[in-house]
Amino acid sequence: MRHRPLPFLRLSPLELVVLLLAAGLRVAGLAAYGATPYADHPMVDAYTYWDQAQKLSKLLADNGVGLLHWWTRPSSLSGVDPFAEGFYQPPGYPIFLVLLGKLTGTPDLSVTRAVQALLGLWTTAMVMVLGRRAAAPWGAPWAGAVAGLLATLYPTVLLFEQDILTPALTSALLATALVLVLVPGG
Repeated sequence: MRHRPLPFLRLSPLELVVLLLAAGLRVAGLAAYGATPYADHPMVDAYTYWDQAQKLSKLLADNGVGLLHWWTRPSSLSGVDPFAEGFYQPPGYPIFLVLLGKLTGTPDLSVTRAVQALLGLWTTAMVMVLGRRAAAPWGAPWAGAVAGLLATLYPTVLLFEQDILTPALTSALLATALVLVLVPGG
């Protein structure tokens, strides 16, 4: 028997339509948000996360230190704490932003938003898998599509994916963890 990678990701035609709708809404959201004056200037918590990421990236470059080296030896930044001003924010998301900047070659707000939109699509797919799994005992194969549609049409989700905030990453990680734990073959 041939092993199929990620068997839980087989989508029904209805789920595929929901995923295409989710993609379309995210593309429209990116275009609409990009046309606003807020697109180039993160505000409030988004500003803090972006500022921390830029400070950490600069400190790593100035000290010739890689992210993994710094993570295991924080003192390698000459005692400078890039998170001092945003002490109330966890450092994981700014570190994700630094990694994203390293992967794409430069820190860029629009690239970050596009990646977060992709994370939102992934979350939608995982919600559909969870919905399908939860409704399987009742013979409701459409439940995954309904769950994905509800997640897709919830405006707060789309809003948070457009801003430089943690929910896109957190939701994707949490939904993936739930699928891996709760869904056979996940």
